[in-house]
Amino acid sequence: MTRRDSIARALTPLSAIVEGQSRPAPARTAAGRLRCALIGFGRRGLDLARAAAGVQQMEIVAVADAYEGRLTRAREVLGASLLTSRDASTVIGRDDVDAILIATPDHLHETHVTEALAASKPVYCEHPIVHTTDGLARMQPALSAAKVTAGSGLLQEAVVGAAREMVGEGRLGEVTLVTACWDTGTALDAWVVPFPPDASPESVAWHAFAPATATFDPAHFFRWRVFSRYGSGLVGARFVPLLWDIHQILDLPAPDRCTAVGRLVRWRDGRDTPDVLHATFDHPNVAVDLAATLNGSGRAQEIRLIGTDATLVLRRHELELIPQRTEEPYADVGDTWPEQYRRWVFMMHGLTPQGAIRGTPPVAKAGERYTLPPGGHDLTPSLSRFVEAARSGQPAAGLAPTTAADVARAGLMCTAAIASGRSVAGRDLVGDAA
Repeated sequence: MTRRDSIARALTPLSAIVEGQSRPAPARTAAGRLRCALIGFGRRGLDLARAAAGVQQMEIVAVADAYEGRLTRAREVLGASLLTSRDASTVIGRDDVDAILIATPDHLHETHVTEALAASKPVYCEHPIVHTTDGLARMQPALSAAKVTAGSGLLQEAVVGAAREMVGEGRLGEVTLVTACWDTGTALDAWVVPFPPDASPESVAWHAFAPATATFDPAHFFRWRVFSRYGSGLVGARFVPLLWDIHQILDLPAPDRCTAVGRLVRWRDGRDTPDVLHATFDHPNVAVDLAATLNGSGRAQEIRLIGTDATLVLRRHELELIPQRTEEPYADVGDTWPEQYRRWVFMMHGLTPQGAIRGTPPVAKAGERYTLPPGGHDLTPSLSRFVEAARSGQPAAGLAPTTAADVARAGLMCTAAIASGRSVAGRDLVGDAA
């Protein structure tokens, strides 16, 4: 495929691609294995490569990355015979590649997804799938048609599945509030990563990363996540994965409105994204409240679903069901009333004249806690789900087709709310074609 063909494919509207094909055809495989090209071999790309080793039905046959050092590392991890290139387009277009895994900086996701769909290849893309509101409008048809398999969230997929089942069985009652936090406190977790010794315009295909920027900048390339031109900061790295889990568990649509506050307090290294962030997403019957900081890890990384009958606490590898207290403290209420009224309220609620429970007190409901057994890579279930979808040509089982689009919209609403300093509704998104 020529460079001109690559550019033409990248510029093809996704709506035209979607209209021209119902879904990518079931992927061709060699010896029964899905041959995948991995686009991006940074931290997440390396994690995907290691997780893929635990999926018997797939293999990584090619890697593309703009930095030559990562390609060297890819061959060290995956074998000297691995096909590598600094040009993602040539790798995506190869006939001996069946499917595409995308783990590049956020601003490149749309280009690589578009090229892969134009080549009729199944796509797995890490969060956030889109970087701008205009990109969401272009990607909406593909996301709504479930042509793109989204990456994982904070929780292991088995935890998400168990939580979804418990909610469906009504064990929490009505869930009206969800809270979640994802805090870290180290420099590396704040994406202050060191530059490799050979970082230079010679070792980095800079214009494949930032074609609109003429001057090579190692901070922008290796710390891209903290610059809004390339990444989404805490919104994309923390909130969107949390929302992905929450939307799957509760079958939530895109929120009606988002209110957010973000501040840059500690990591003043030239970044233009907050290191402290709090947001509330309003839905018709439930509020979702998220918080994250890069400045301290005093809280557990968790999601709490607060229902009228119980609260479900979800962590990466475990879930805990905490029953709601059922007995009402009428004795405390009556204690503030005159004697004649105290006796009356106690009688009305089946208590003794002294406010004690008559007969045998009800047995308190026991809580439940489950922890996944150790073993395997956290991302292996997500890749297994992708292989299943790629082989069948059908959406990944158990996921609502619009989940990826709704979560992407929620993330963009949060970014807009931070920038504007006001609440943002979905209809307020500039460039929104929905």
